[in-house]
Amino acid sequence: AEIEKCSNTGNITGGNQLSGIIGDCTGKIMSCYNSGNIEMMKDYNDSQSRTAGIAFCGDVVNCYNIGNITGYSLTAGISTWSANVENCYNTGIITSESGYAGGISSFGENDLKCYNSGNILSKKSGGRRNKL
Repeated sequence: AEIEKCSNTGNITGGNQLSGIIGDCTGKIMSCYNSGNIEMMKDYNDSQSRTAGIAFCGDVVNCYNIGNITGYSLTAGISTWSANVENCYNTGIITSESGYAGGISSFGENDLKCYNSGNILSKKSGGRRNKL
């Protein structure tokens, strides 16, 4: 499946799996953006939680995040765990209360032609792809 030219401008507060555009997927997310702040509620602190500006997985191309993202475990401006992230950027503040945080992705295979200018705050050592 492909998701194209979607946006989120609203703030999101909720449980342990939050994303501005889509959660789990195996397709491609293209030309999407998030400008809303996304915050996981403290009651849902879970070592497997994921909080992202765009998506949890899939291929993410030509997307950006300018919202602040606050999570507990894997937290990222673009994607927590994607195979490929290309031509994306983040300017939001990314905060992980316990786990890995990254401006582009907290874990990922390939981050190509991406950049992050947002601050990364995490109690653990920074996630992969903090600043490119």
